[in-house]
Amino acid sequence: MRSKRFTLAFVLAAAVTAAVAVPAATATRDWTPFYPLLGSWSGSREGSDGRVSVSRDYESVAGNQHLHITEKASKRQPWGLVSFDDASGAFVLRRFASDGGETVLVLEPVTGDGATLVFASPPGVASGAERITLERRGWDEFVERVEVAAQGTDFSLVAETRFRRKR
Repeated sequence: MRSKRFTLAFVLAAAVTAAVAVPAATATRDWTPFYPLLGSWSGSREGSDGRVSVSRDYESVAGNQHLHITEKASKRQPWGLVSFDDASGAFVLRRFASDGGETVLVLEPVTGDGATLVFASPPGVASGAERITLERRGWDEFVERVEVAAQGTDFSLVAETRFRRKR
């Protein structure tokens, strides 16, 4: 008899749990594609200034609600912040400029194994668009491509950085 009561209680608890609705925004806050980025990285960037050595850190902050990114090329400074934006229902990258400005890019839908993350300007940006692609090549390496497009033109590569995990 005790076993039947336990089984009934378990079934009822499971039914109640299944009936509780999970808010849509909560259901889409899957940080899994960002986990492999956590840590310290070193690399080299090819761009208009030639080849530059770069180090970058990805750190979870604010109770795992944000991914803080710092970079050192000539000096260490905040590079960006990834967080979930409830209004758009998507992850956004707020990229910080050296002049204090900020560019907001939205994470495009992640497919497959999450090895490629693409952040792009939201539709309707009047001054042109920007796209940052992070392409993982195993656990210890990724490539970042920064591309821009003037209004109505195709994207062109501005910089490419190859990162390796620091040991």
